[in-house]
Amino acid sequence: MNKPKNKYSEDDIINWELGQIKTWPLLGDSVGKILKSQARMREILLGTTNLKATVQILPYRKASATSDPDKALSGERPCFLCAANRPREQKTLPWEGYEILANPYPLGLPHLTIASKEHRPQLIDRAIRDMARLTRVLPDMAIFYNGPRCGASAPDHLHFQAITKSGIDTTWTIDPELTLLQAEGKARLYAIDTDLTPVPFLEIVSAADADMLRIFRRVMSALPSADPEPMVNIWAFNTREGTRIVIIPRRAHRPSCYGTGEGQLLVSPASLEMSGLFTALSPEQAAMLTEEKITEILTEVSLSKDQYKELCGRLTDK
Repeated sequence: MNKPKNKYSEDDIINWELGQIKTWPLLGDSVGKILKSQARMREILLGTTNLKATVQILPYRKASATSDPDKALSGERPCFLCAANRPREQKTLPWEGYEILANPYPLGLPHLTIASKEHRPQLIDRAIRDMARLTRVLPDMAIFYNGPRCGASAPDHLHFQAITKSGIDTTWTIDPELTLLQAEGKARLYAIDTDLTPVPFLEIVSAADADMLRIFRRVMSALPSADPEPMVNIWAFNTREGTRIVIIPRRAHRPSCYGTGEGQLLVSPASLEMSGLFTALSPEQAAMLTEEKITEILTEVSLSKDQYKELCGRLTDK
């Protein structure tokens, strides 16, 4: 594809991924499985909240659900996002300092991974502007970031992922009533009523990336500290009002039910689970993902109402 640097249209990228599906047997097989899974998806309303959960069964996601961030961060396993370790069938589209890849184990269609060309840690501070710019390259897609201890299966290599906006049905896609906490130039920071969702989040709406960056860094500095960065999942969307950045603060990597013993589940919440899309590895595990269990998992790994209230207090303009 002979396009100038950073001049792909969204259609160019989607058509390129379709080509990958035809020429890469592993991806083609995964696509067939996800189409069957989507036909059997189960939807669950979570009480009186605005969040609707969906459960799908995809056994090929086991490697992601069981990944050990410590082994990746210590270099004990080869980085599967580095060019030297990728399958030869996995092609790339260059985008500035990144490479666009078709995800071989998709959670929706399309499902892209946008990985740094350089092997550098999964840290968002220097990359949030790139994430915002990606929303303008992929205006009909939702870009998401999993923190190194918030569901990232490659915490050692900076990357984003993207799925179609229609692939998620979240609290923030239905435009809930939000409370203004802070303003900076053309950017605004909002909070959600915690009675509306088991996943408290903050939202930045900005028509200027520089203003967004200033607010974003204030949010990150106000979050509970963690190593190597505050625990977050992040979504970014292109809208008529500008870029929407949804920040989901976390207090735990995995819920207490995580495991393979009796009554346990291999559910390691990442951005998609935090937005209500749960992937089970078997029909038996899917049956265990009831309204009560999903709410319990989301509540356990999200900030408590008191923690969220304290955070909003620290971020409210006086």
